[in-house]
Amino acid sequence: MVFTSVISCVTIFIIRQKIKREIKFKKICAKISGAVKSVLGAIKGFFTHWNRPAEGSYVPSKEVVAYSVGGMGVQFMAVICNNVVLASTCLLLGSIYGMKPTTLAILGFINAGVTIVMQPLKSWLIDNTPGNKGKARPWLLWLSIPSAVLLTALAYMDPGWNEITLAIVVGLIFVIMNFVYQFYLGQYTMLAQLISPNSQERANIISISSLVYSLAPTITGALFPQIAKLFKLEQLDQNFYRTVFPIFTVIGVLMTLIAYFGTKKRE
Repeated sequence: MVFTSVISCVTIFIIRQKIKREIKFKKICAKISGAVKSVLGAIKGFFTHWNRPAEGSYVPSKEVVAYSVGGMGVQFMAVICNNVVLASTCLLLGSIYGMKPTTLAILGFINAGVTIVMQPLKSWLIDNTPGNKGKARPWLLWLSIPSAVLLTALAYMDPGWNEITLAIVVGLIFVIMNFVYQFYLGQYTMLAQLISPNSQERANIISISSLVYSLAPTITGALFPQIAKLFKLEQLDQNFYRTVFPIFTVIGVLMTLIAYFGTKKRE
Protein backbone atom coordinates (compact mmCIF):
# COMPACT_ATOMS: atom_id res chain seq x y z
CA MET A 1 0.00 0.00 0.00
CA VAL A 2 2.72 2.43 0.97
CA PHE A 3 4.69 1.59 -2.15
CA THR A 4 1.62 2.09 -4.33
CA SER A 5 0.90 5.48 -2.73
CA VAL A 6 4.46 6.63 -3.33
CA ILE A 7 4.31 5.56 -6.96
CA SER A 8 0.99 7.41 -7.37
CA CYS A 9 2.39 10.59 -5.82
CA VAL A 10 5.47 10.48 -8.01
CA THR A 11 3.37 9.87 -11.11
CA ILE A 12 1.04 12.77 -10.28
CA PHE A 13 4.06 15.04 -9.65
CA ILE A 14 5.62 14.10 -12.99
CA ILE A 15 2.33 14.67 -14.81
CA ARG A 16 1.90 18.08 -13.17
CA GLN A 17 5.45 19.11 -14.09
CA LYS A 18 4.84 17.99 -17.65
CA ILE A 19 1.62 20.00 -17.82
CA LYS A 20 3.40 23.07 -16.43
CA ARG A 21 6.16 22.73 -19.03
CA GLU A 22 3.60 22.37 -21.79
CA ILE A 23 1.71 25.46 -20.60
CA LYS A 24 4.96 27.43 -20.34
CA PHE A 25 6.01 26.25 -23.81
CA LYS A 26 2.62 27.28 -25.27
CA LYS A 27 2.93 30.74 -23.69
CA ILE A 28 6.43 31.18 -25.13
CA CYS A 29 5.20 30.05 -28.55
CA ALA A 30 2.27 32.47 -28.32
CA LYS A 31 4.61 35.36 -27.49
CA ILE A 32 6.97 34.46 -30.34
CA SER A 33 4.03 34.10 -32.72
CA GLY A 34 2.65 37.48 -31.61
CA ALA A 35 6.05 39.14 -32.07
CA VAL A 36 6.47 37.61 -35.53
CA LYS A 37 2.97 38.70 -36.55
CA SER A 38 3.69 42.24 -35.29
CA VAL A 39 6.94 42.42 -37.27
CA LEU A 40 5.32 41.01 -40.41
CA GLY A 41 2.41 43.42 -39.98
CA ALA A 42 4.80 46.35 -39.63
CA ILE A 43 6.73 45.25 -42.73
CA LYS A 44 3.50 44.80 -44.68
CA GLY A 45 2.24 48.20 -43.57
CA PHE A 46 5.59 49.77 -44.47
CA PHE A 47 5.42 48.53 -48.07
CA THR A 48 1.66 49.12 -48.33
CA HIS A 49 2.33 52.80 -47.70
CA TRP A 50 5.44 52.97 -49.89
CA ASN A 51 4.00 55.61 -52.22
CA ARG A 52 1.08 56.92 -50.17
CA PRO A 53 1.22 57.67 -46.43
CA ALA A 54 -1.08 55.98 -43.96
CA GLU A 55 -4.23 57.79 -42.88
CA GLY A 56 -3.33 60.63 -40.54
CA SER A 57 0.31 60.61 -41.69
CA TYR A 58 2.11 62.79 -44.22
CA VAL A 59 5.26 60.90 -45.18
CA PRO A 60 5.22 57.73 -47.35
CA SER A 61 7.66 54.94 -46.57
CA LYS A 62 9.92 55.71 -49.53
CA GLU A 63 10.66 59.16 -48.08
CA VAL A 64 11.56 57.63 -44.73
CA VAL A 65 14.01 55.35 -46.55
CA ALA A 66 15.43 58.26 -48.55
CA TYR A 67 15.92 60.37 -45.43
CA SER A 68 17.53 57.45 -43.56
CA VAL A 69 19.91 56.54 -46.39
CA GLY A 70 20.81 60.21 -46.72
CA GLY A 71 21.65 60.14 -43.03
CA MET A 72 24.17 57.39 -43.68
CA GLY A 73 25.82 59.68 -46.21
CA VAL A 74 25.97 62.50 -43.67
CA GLN A 75 27.47 60.12 -41.11
CA PHE A 76 30.14 58.91 -43.54
CA MET A 77 31.18 62.55 -43.90
CA ALA A 78 31.08 62.93 -40.12
CA VAL A 79 33.44 59.96 -39.73
CA ILE A 80 35.95 61.60 -42.06
CA CYS A 81 35.57 64.91 -40.21
CA ASN A 82 36.24 63.16 -36.90
CA ASN A 83 39.54 61.94 -38.33
CA VAL A 84 40.79 65.50 -38.78
CA VAL A 85 40.29 67.42 -35.55
CA LEU A 86 42.41 70.32 -34.37
CA ALA A 87 44.17 68.36 -31.65
CA SER A 88 47.54 66.71 -31.15
CA THR A 89 45.77 63.34 -31.05
CA CYS A 90 44.90 63.72 -34.74
CA LEU A 91 47.23 61.32 -36.57
CA LEU A 92 47.02 63.18 -39.88
CA LEU A 93 47.68 66.68 -38.57
CA GLY A 94 49.80 65.89 -35.53
CA SER A 95 51.85 62.86 -36.57
CA ILE A 96 51.99 62.91 -40.38
CA TYR A 97 52.11 66.68 -40.94
CA GLY A 98 53.98 67.26 -37.69
CA MET A 99 51.93 70.25 -36.53
CA LYS A 100 52.69 71.29 -32.95
CA PRO A 101 50.03 70.98 -30.23
CA THR A 102 50.31 74.73 -29.55
CA THR A 103 49.64 75.56 -33.20
CA LEU A 104 46.64 73.23 -33.30
CA ALA A 105 45.28 74.71 -30.06
CA ILE A 106 45.55 78.26 -31.44
CA LEU A 107 43.80 77.23 -34.66
CA GLY A 108 41.08 75.57 -32.60
CA PHE A 109 40.55 78.75 -30.59
CA ILE A 110 40.34 80.86 -33.77
CA ASN A 111 37.96 78.37 -35.34
CA ALA A 112 35.67 78.48 -32.30
CA GLY A 113 35.60 82.28 -32.41
CA VAL A 114 34.73 82.32 -36.10
CA THR A 115 31.92 79.84 -35.43
CA ILE A 116 30.30 82.20 -32.93
CA VAL A 117 30.63 85.17 -35.27
CA MET A 118 29.20 83.28 -38.25
CA GLN A 119 26.17 81.90 -36.41
CA PRO A 120 23.90 84.91 -37.16
CA LEU A 121 24.78 84.57 -40.86
CA LYS A 122 23.71 80.92 -40.81
CA SER A 123 20.39 81.87 -39.24
CA TRP A 124 19.83 84.57 -41.83
CA LEU A 125 20.65 82.21 -44.70
CA ILE A 126 18.21 79.60 -43.36
CA ASP A 127 15.41 82.15 -43.10
CA ASN A 128 16.17 83.47 -46.58
CA THR A 129 16.85 80.24 -48.45
CA PRO A 130 16.25 80.91 -52.15
CA GLY A 131 13.97 78.77 -54.26
CA ASN A 132 10.91 76.75 -53.32
CA LYS A 133 12.58 73.58 -52.02
CA GLY A 134 12.27 74.50 -48.35
CA LYS A 135 14.76 75.72 -45.77
CA ALA A 136 16.74 72.50 -45.34
CA ARG A 137 16.85 70.41 -48.52
CA PRO A 138 18.61 72.92 -50.83
CA TRP A 139 21.58 73.17 -48.47
CA LEU A 140 22.10 69.42 -48.65
CA LEU A 141 22.50 69.78 -52.40
CA TRP A 142 24.62 72.93 -52.33
CA LEU A 143 26.96 72.07 -49.46
CA SER A 144 27.54 68.31 -49.73
CA ILE A 145 30.10 68.55 -52.54
CA PRO A 146 32.05 71.51 -51.05
CA SER A 147 32.14 69.63 -47.73
CA ALA A 148 33.58 66.57 -49.46
CA VAL A 149 36.19 68.64 -51.32
CA LEU A 150 37.33 70.46 -48.18
CA LEU A 151 37.60 67.28 -46.12
CA THR A 152 39.51 65.48 -48.88
CA ALA A 153 41.86 68.44 -49.38
CA LEU A 154 43.20 67.94 -45.86
CA ALA A 155 44.65 64.58 -46.93
CA TYR A 156 46.49 66.02 -49.94
CA MET A 157 48.70 68.66 -48.36
CA ASP A 158 52.49 68.38 -48.50
CA PRO A 159 54.11 67.29 -45.22
CA GLY A 160 57.22 69.13 -46.40
CA TRP A 161 55.58 72.55 -46.04
CA ASN A 162 56.95 74.70 -43.26
CA GLU A 163 54.89 75.16 -40.09
CA ILE A 164 53.58 78.63 -40.99
CA THR A 165 52.35 77.51 -44.41
CA LEU A 166 50.69 74.45 -42.88
CA ALA A 167 49.04 76.53 -40.18
CA ILE A 168 47.67 79.05 -42.69
CA VAL A 169 46.34 76.42 -45.11
CA VAL A 170 44.86 74.20 -42.39
CA GLY A 171 43.40 77.24 -40.61
CA LEU A 172 41.71 78.52 -43.76
CA ILE A 173 40.32 75.10 -44.65
CA PHE A 174 38.93 74.64 -41.16
CA VAL A 175 37.34 78.10 -41.04
CA ILE A 176 35.59 77.49 -44.38
CA MET A 177 34.82 73.87 -43.54
CA ASN A 178 33.40 74.80 -40.16
CA PHE A 179 30.85 76.99 -41.89
CA VAL A 180 30.15 74.74 -44.89
CA TYR A 181 30.26 71.30 -43.27
CA GLN A 182 28.56 72.28 -39.99
CA PHE A 183 25.83 74.04 -41.98
CA TYR A 184 25.38 70.92 -44.12
CA LEU A 185 25.21 68.68 -41.04
CA GLY A 186 22.76 70.98 -39.28
CA GLN A 187 20.41 71.16 -42.25
CA TYR A 188 20.11 67.39 -42.41
CA THR A 189 19.02 67.44 -38.77
CA MET A 190 16.61 70.30 -39.46
CA LEU A 191 15.04 68.39 -42.35
CA ALA A 192 13.65 65.86 -39.83
CA GLN A 193 11.77 68.70 -38.12
CA LEU A 194 10.32 69.93 -41.42
CA ILE A 195 9.48 66.66 -43.14
CA SER A 196 6.10 66.34 -41.40
CA PRO A 197 3.78 68.62 -39.40
CA ASN A 198 2.87 65.62 -37.21
CA SER A 199 5.15 65.55 -34.14
CA GLN A 200 4.67 61.83 -33.49
CA GLU A 201 5.44 60.99 -37.10
CA ARG A 202 8.58 63.13 -36.91
CA ALA A 203 9.66 61.25 -33.79
CA ASN A 204 9.10 57.91 -35.54
CA ILE A 205 11.10 59.01 -38.58
CA ILE A 206 13.98 60.20 -36.39
CA SER A 207 13.99 56.87 -34.52
CA ILE A 208 14.05 54.82 -37.71
CA SER A 209 16.65 56.97 -39.43
CA SER A 210 18.96 56.99 -36.41
CA LEU A 211 19.00 53.18 -36.46
CA VAL A 212 19.86 53.18 -40.16
CA TYR A 213 22.52 55.89 -40.24
CA SER A 214 24.24 54.52 -37.13
CA LEU A 215 25.44 51.77 -39.49
CA ALA A 216 27.85 54.23 -41.15
CA PRO A 217 30.33 54.56 -38.25
CA THR A 218 29.98 50.83 -37.60
CA ILE A 219 30.98 50.09 -41.19
CA THR A 220 33.94 52.48 -41.19
CA GLY A 221 35.01 51.26 -37.76
CA ALA A 222 35.29 47.75 -39.18
CA LEU A 223 36.78 48.70 -42.57
CA PHE A 224 39.33 51.40 -41.72
CA PRO A 225 41.70 49.16 -39.69
CA GLN A 226 41.58 46.54 -42.46
CA ILE A 227 42.23 49.11 -45.18
CA ALA A 228 45.07 50.61 -43.13
CA LYS A 229 46.85 47.24 -43.16
CA LEU A 230 47.29 47.64 -46.93
CA PHE A 231 49.71 50.52 -46.30
CA LYS A 232 53.23 50.33 -44.92
CA LEU A 233 52.66 52.62 -41.93
CA GLU A 234 48.97 51.75 -41.60
CA GLN A 235 47.10 54.77 -40.12
CA LEU A 236 50.33 56.76 -39.98
CA ASP A 237 50.61 56.53 -43.76
CA GLN A 238 49.32 59.59 -45.64
CA ASN A 239 48.25 57.41 -48.56
CA PHE A 240 45.74 55.71 -46.27
CA TYR A 241 43.95 59.05 -45.83
CA ARG A 242 44.35 59.87 -49.52
CA THR A 243 42.49 56.66 -50.24
CA VAL A 244 39.65 56.59 -47.70
CA PHE A 245 38.84 60.30 -47.64
CA PRO A 246 37.80 60.65 -51.31
CA ILE A 247 36.06 57.26 -51.38
CA PHE A 248 33.87 57.81 -48.35
CA THR A 249 33.15 61.48 -49.00
CA VAL A 250 31.95 60.60 -52.53
CA ILE A 251 29.75 57.88 -51.04
CA GLY A 252 28.53 60.46 -48.53
CA VAL A 253 27.62 62.95 -51.26
CA LEU A 254 25.75 60.34 -53.33
CA MET A 255 23.75 59.17 -50.32
CA THR A 256 23.00 62.74 -49.30
CA LEU A 257 21.54 63.38 -52.75
CA ILE A 258 19.12 60.50 -52.14
CA ALA A 259 17.75 62.47 -49.17
CA TYR A 260 17.53 65.62 -51.29
CA PHE A 261 15.72 64.08 -54.26
CA GLY A 262 13.74 61.53 -52.24
CA THR A 263 12.03 63.87 -49.75
CA LYS A 264 9.60 66.77 -50.01
CA LYS A 265 9.20 70.04 -48.16
CA ARG A 266 6.17 70.38 -45.93
CA GLU A 267 7.06 73.36 -43.77
